[in-house]
Amino acid sequence: MSHPSRVRITGPLASFRNGFATPLRKQGYRLNAAANQLQLLAHLSRWLASRRLDATMLTDPVLGGVSGRSTHTGLRVVAFNQGTRAADQLP
Repeated sequence: MSHPSRVRITGPLASFRNGFATPLRKQGYRLNAAANQLQLLAHLSRWLASRRLDATMLTDPVLGGVSGRSTHTGLRVVAFNQGTRAADQLP
């Protein structure tokens, strides 16, 4: 079982970690499910960093690039927490 505290997030979304993790906990996410969500946030943050983009540049067209690129991995882009965006696994 993965634990949220073990997920390392680097890049432009690292400062959003607690603001993303806290609502997951409050909504009753299990530890491994919360860790999965944080891993997806980490993936998106690395993707942004690799393109030299910061969080303010996270727009729908940019997310379309993540979504289009990630369909083979089972990822889709969804909105969360007041307009901030993250990748989420398909059911």
